[in-house]
Amino acid sequence: MKISSCFLLLAILGQSCRPNHDLPAKIGLLRLGHFDDHYFAQAKKEIAQFYNAEIVDLGEKALPKLAYYAPRNRYRADKLIAWLWDTRPDSIDFIMGLTASDISHTKGDIADYGIMGLAYNPGRSGVVSMFRVGKGAKDKGQIADRYSKLVLHELGHNFGLPHCASAKHCLMRDACGTVKTLDSEEKAVCEKCGAKLGKLLR
Repeated sequence: MKISSCFLLLAILGQSCRPNHDLPAKIGLLRLGHFDDHYFAQAKKEIAQFYNAEIVDLGEKALPKLAYYAPRNRYRADKLIAWLWDTRPDSIDFIMGLTASDISHTKGDIADYGIMGLAYNPGRSGVVSMFRVGKGAKDKGQIADRYSKLVLHELGHNFGLPHCASAKHCLMRDACGTVKTLDSEEKAVCEKCGAKLGKLLR
């Protein structure tokens, strides 16, 4: 599989694109382990306002042992999104795992690199972690804002969008190593990315 090149926000090439049926799509949100209700509700609200989709609460499941990486006490994001893909209910088009646990992925020569999110591009599953989102945040509101942007970003990858290099504040640009990049992003995509999403945008 081809892997995008930059740091914290990563997407890996999936096996199929968005299903061909009438909009809106159904996006399932699954808590992986205990997850703060406030941040869950905020993410759900932001997705519903941003994408033309029906949001389904899939409840909570324990993080799968098959994804656990004992040497660093965290979870491999690539294994998580493969597991989410395989366990996705047939009634759901896309599934996004929300977790407070640390996640990682291979980046270049680094075998286990900590990340904030990973999703198939295009595909049906992704995962976003709260673990690094609160770094340097001034309050809970800023943390919620950052996390919502991450979820919207990874869903954009599921819908087939690559990282955006054409617009400074596009939601789909790569964070490239720092959570603070999220503070300068808008909750909007550039004209080019918006055209690709088409009717998937509100």
